[in-house]
Amino acid sequence: MTHKLFGTNGFRGIIGEELTPELSLNLGYAIGTVFKKSNVIVGSDNRLSNEMISNALISGLLAVGTKIYNAGMLPTPVLQKYIKENAHIDYGVMVTASHNPPEYNGFKVLDTNGVEIPDNIEKDIESIFNSKKFNFINWNQISPIITVKNVISEYIDGVIDHIDLESIKNKKIKVVVDPNHGITLNVIPQLLKKIGCEVIVIHMNPDGSFPSRPPEPRPDNLHNLSDSVIKNGADFGVAFDGDGDRAIFCDEKGKIWWGDVSGIIIGNYLAKKQNCKLVVTPVTSSLATEITLQKSGVKVIRTKVGSKNVAYEMIRENGIWGFEENGGGIYAPHLNARDGGISTLLLIQIIADYGSPLSHIFETLPKFYQEKIKIHCKLENRTKIIDEIKNKYKNHKIDLIDGVKIWLKPETWVLIRPSGTEPIIRIFSEANTLTES
Repeated sequence: MTHKLFGTNGFRGIIGEELTPELSLNLGYAIGTVFKKSNVIVGSDNRLSNEMISNALISGLLAVGTKIYNAGMLPTPVLQKYIKENAHIDYGVMVTASHNPPEYNGFKVLDTNGVEIPDNIEKDIESIFNSKKFNFINWNQISPIITVKNVISEYIDGVIDHIDLESIKNKKIKVVVDPNHGITLNVIPQLLKKIGCEVIVIHMNPDGSFPSRPPEPRPDNLHNLSDSVIKNGADFGVAFDGDGDRAIFCDEKGKIWWGDVSGIIIGNYLAKKQNCKLVVTPVTSSLATEITLQKSGVKVIRTKVGSKNVAYEMIRENGIWGFEENGGGIYAPHLNARDGGISTLLLIQIIADYGSPLSHIFETLPKFYQEKIKIHCKLENRTKIIDEIKNKYKNHKIDLIDGVKIWLKPETWVLIRPSGTEPIIRIFSEANTLTES
C-alpha cells in the first residue's frame, strides 16, 4: 500500500493509528535518503507524544547518514528563523501537529529559507518512503548528535530588530498571553517583557494535552482570554496555537477577532509605513481585504489555503506581508513563514503609533459577518461531496482555487473545502448582513 504522506502543511496523523514510531522511523529513512547525508536541525513542540516520535525520526535520519542538530522543544517559527540564518543547515524537521487536537502529531519538513519544502520534494520523499529504497550507511559512519543552544534568545533578539523599541517601551502596553500550556510559553512572555510590556499569562503550566482549550485558537474557545483582558484592564490579549505560528487577538473590550482582521490592519499599516504594494492571502479571507487594501494602493493576490501557498506566492511576487484568516501572518523581512510572534509585535507597534485602543483600530474595517464550521467526513467521501456541491450551484459564480467557493450575492459567499490536515470538511461563509435581505 502506498502512502500519501503530506497534506496542506506537512504530515499529520493520530498517534497509534496513522502515526506510529515505525512510520516515523521510515519517514526518517526517506527524508534522509532524499537529502543525502545533509545537516538537519530537528525541533518539536511539547505534545505528549513528541519524544516518542522525535526519537524514532532521528534514529531513521541517523541511519542514512544525516548529521543531526537537535534544537529541543521550541515554537516552529523559532526553528524556521534559525534555519534561514544558518548556512550550515541544509533543512529542518519540526515535530508538531500545530493546531490539531492533542491526539495528533506530525512533521513539517523545512527548506533552507525556513518555508515548508515544495511539492516536488514532498513527492520524492513519498516515493522513497513507499519504495523503501533507503541509503543506509555503515555503523562507523554515524555522526554524533549536536545539541544547539541559544536558539530562542537569538530569535527574540532578531524579531525585536523589526520594531521601534523606544516608541513601544514608552507606551507601557499591558498584554494578556494565552499560550494554552504550549511551547510559546517559553518565548512570547519573555519577548514581550523585553520590549517593555506588562505581561499576564493564563494557561501557563506546560501540558501537551492542552487541557484548557483546543490547540486551535478560535473566537468560540477563547472565553478565558477575553475574561482576563477585561479583568486586568489590558490593552489587548493574544492566543497561540500549538506550535506558535498562529496568533488570534482580543481587543481591550474582550472581543475576539479573526486573523484576517489583524492581517488587513497590519497590511494597511505596512502600506503606509513601508510602501507595501502587495499582500497575499488565501480564498478564505474576508472581502474587507480588497475593499480596504486597494484604497491604499495595495494589490491583493488570493491563493489556495495553506501557509506554504501564501509564502511561495510572496516569494514569487517579492511581497513583504501575507496572512491567513486563521491567525497566520507572514512578514518577509523577518521570515518567509508565518509567525505569531512577529504578528504580535507588529500589532503592538500599530497600537503605539496610532495611540488608539485596539477596538477602535479594528472597527475601522468594513463590517462583514463570518461563520466557520467543520464537519467530520470520511476521506473517501470528500471529493464526491465537493463535486455534488459544484454541480448543484453550477449556475452561480464559482471560484475553484481551493474547494468550491460559491458567490450567492456580490458580498455573500460560501466556501466548502476538504481539510488538508484532518478528516473533515471545512465550511466558511461571509456576508455583509446577519440576516437574509
